Amino acid sequence: MVFVDVRNSTEMSDGMSPSEYARTMNRFYAAATNALTDADAIIDKLVGDEVMALFLPAFAGGDHASKAVEGALAIMERVGYGTASGPFITIGAGVNTGTAYVGVVGDEGNYKDFTALGDEVNLASRLAQAAGSGEVLVSQATISAAQLAPGEVRSIEAKGFANPIPVTVLTRPYRHI
Repeated sequence: MVFVDVRNSTEMSDGMSPSEYARTMNRFYAAATNALTDADAIIDKLVGDEVMALFLPAFAGGDHASKAVEGALAIMERVGYGTASGPFITIGAGVNTGTAYVGVVGDEGNYKDFTALGDEVNLASRLAQAAGSGEVLVSQATISAAQLAPGEVRSIEAKGFANPIPVTVLTRPYRHI
């Protein structure tokens, strides 16, 4: 699972007209969804200032964890991290691998939605919330499943989780902006 979250969107929107803010968010959504679908993701949600994507083995294949990491890193590049002008929007991402409920939820008669639920989904969301600008925080489960060498390891406090969560911080060669 990948979550990508815009940093300081309330402050950003405060200095923009509603239509200008919508254009900026649509540009972000396009960059994120294109990067993720290029990596074989299923886009679950565009919620407020966040994108949620699933890398299901049945669709993304056995290397779904690697594809999730690559998709998250590709988003950073598509919004401009590592360029001379810098990103057009500041974002952070979280990637986690694990078992979750994936299917339809909702009221039988009114509203139904396809989504993923469970602790592993919650952890991916918390990682995105804890990521700094330009960072992709990756769970140890994803590092193991993707067979990646751990890079910089950090411990984060995550709402709803009793113990600190060890994460690996990934970036391309670009510098944080």
